[in-house]
Amino acid sequence: MKNLKFNFKNIIVIFYLLIYVQSGFSQSTYFEDPVSVPIFSETITSNSEKSIFWDLSKISNDRLDLAVGVTQTGYAPPYLYYFVNGNWYINQDNTNFNEEVINNRFIYQDTSLNFNGINGLLFAKLSSNPSTNKEVIATRTFDNKLYVFLNNNGVIVQNDPQSFIVNGSLAAVGKFTNDTLEDVAVISGSDLCIYKNLGNSTLDSVPVYTLHNVNPEKVIIAQVSNYIYPYSIINSITGDRDEIIIKSGNTIRIYKNNNNNGISDSTIISINGGFASDFKIFDINNDGLNDLEVVSFGDGIKIFINNSGTISTSSSYTNTNYSSVSTVALADFNKDGWNDLLISNFDHIYLFLNEYGYFSQTASDDEEYYTSSYYFYGEKLVIADLQNKGGLTVLSSLSYLNIDHFDSEALRNNNASIIRFNTTDTDAVPATPLLFRDLVLVGQHYRPRLHLYNRGDRDFQKYIIYKKSPNFNNNNWFLYDSSNTSGDYVDDAEAFNEGGLSDPPPPDNLFYYVKAQDNSYQVSISSDTIGYPTTVCPGCAWEEEDNFTVKNNPSNEFPKDYSVKNYPNPFNPVTQILFSIPVDGNVKISVFNTAGQKVSELINEFKSAGSYKIEFNGSNFASGIYYYRIEAGSFSQVRKMILLK
Repeated sequence: MKNLKFNFKNIIVIFYLLIYVQSGFSQSTYFEDPVSVPIFSETITSNSEKSIFWDLSKISNDRLDLAVGVTQTGYAPPYLYYFVNGNWYINQDNTNFNEEVINNRFIYQDTSLNFNGINGLLFAKLSSNPSTNKEVIATRTFDNKLYVFLNNNGVIVQNDPQSFIVNGSLAAVGKFTNDTLEDVAVISGSDLCIYKNLGNSTLDSVPVYTLHNVNPEKVIIAQVSNYIYPYSIINSITGDRDEIIIKSGNTIRIYKNNNNNGISDSTIISINGGFASDFKIFDINNDGLNDLEVVSFGDGIKIFINNSGTISTSSSYTNTNYSSVSTVALADFNKDGWNDLLISNFDHIYLFLNEYGYFSQTASDDEEYYTSSYYFYGEKLVIADLQNKGGLTVLSSLSYLNIDHFDSEALRNNNASIIRFNTTDTDAVPATPLLFRDLVLVGQHYRPRLHLYNRGDRDFQKYIIYKKSPNFNNNNWFLYDSSNTSGDYVDDAEAFNEGGLSDPPPPDNLFYYVKAQDNSYQVSISSDTIGYPTTVCPGCAWEEEDNFTVKNNPSNEFPKDYSVKNYPNPFNPVTQILFSIPVDGNVKISVFNTAGQKVSELINEFKSAGSYKIEFNGSNFASGIYYYRIEAGSFSQVRKMILLK
């Protein structure tokens, strides 16, 4: 690992990059050397302070482009030099955005009069037409107005934007009002004002709701009180609107939406914010409910879990080993289906892998690279698939802590920048999909119906369904369907076994799991396994009108991929670990406790290609979470199982 240097025009900035390489998951993650995003970099005066506001969205093509608002202010006598620019930059290749195109400017001001700086900029979906792209919204300081710049067929339009007085700064976008459209939040003094989306690429100029005297510093509008997509679809709960989450001083307050353009109550969470802090709303433990992740100079890292729609006021995870943390972002870096945690402080970016809802106290690569005498802190941290190939890129905007501490005029002239960390593997495997189950009546029998969801990957092609049934393939796993793109699948070759009139259904004997495939034909690791009790009747067609056909049934064919699952899970005290290997080789399966100690080695021997099962008996172990790891050839994977006594 080396110190990394890069040039912002006249200055050399020392920044340090965490590199992470992890085996045992579907995707290793590490980044190339950071590069400067080529936003407007002219210096209008030798004594000026620059601030930037930015966001990502589709503008000119299917990739995510960048919109940036730059405000540059003269702060030394005679204080007469100002520059304001709003522009957008095309995500043109796998390395960076394009240089500034002057004709793309939708805001431009170079004057010492009527300084009208930008103090907020975000994208928002303001049209009810699902096929249209997002518009750019900005707030400005001199005229105290909010501006809506239209996205017209891949161009941000400068002329005739909607504008109205808001006396504040743009803070957040989310679905607050009782429709399905994105609304806009503006900080106005000590108040927070919500402006309703009218659905025709405009906003109502009168706030639909105002929170008075809440002194907001940072705001998020997101769902907290109920399930997020796709869990909301599965649970038939889609009407709840987003909550308002506000940081003010040393508190974060969550205002519950009453689903009638207002709020009903609030939850107050105490933090030690210090100089700078940040928070995000993301699902940490894969229960379909958003949790709260907070970083601050005072507390380091804290996670507050959502319990049945209410965020706990006590943290479930606290980490004070990483001081002076200013920004946080979350994404599934290793594509195992769990959101990982990324933080930044003065001069580091640290990645914490999510181990099935658990985080270590140390980052994935926790070495010290700091030698610089210059301090920076992150203002905004964003993770996105900028190549549309699955690999995640990190964008971070930086500012100096205190400009007065710097003697170098060149440093003072360039005190806000965006840097980009490109992932080395841009064409990453897709994330493991979500799999849900229910039943549907077909003819005289209830059939298994699968609901499949990818995790928002921009690079998605189809689902691949695997099945294990007493009715087919000698009750071994086999590839059942490799053509599903819809996300719903009814298996008309099976009939749900309801049991007797007074008896519950028998134990599950029919199982499925699914993988996702992307446009470069890479395949994810397996989803969780789901089961049904099916009627055992090999080769039966229960009704003539079914005319079912098993798709891609390879009969006696060897497994196509490595896979490992256990069933049941949770279990008491015995569970079956099911695994498949496509080639001959040695197979080793070990069991570990949450401290990482190996407590059992179930198998370590040569196996021919095929599907197998092995039993783990937890009679002599305490209740709790355990992990099992399979190692077969170059394949390695870790799974969680829960012993409940």
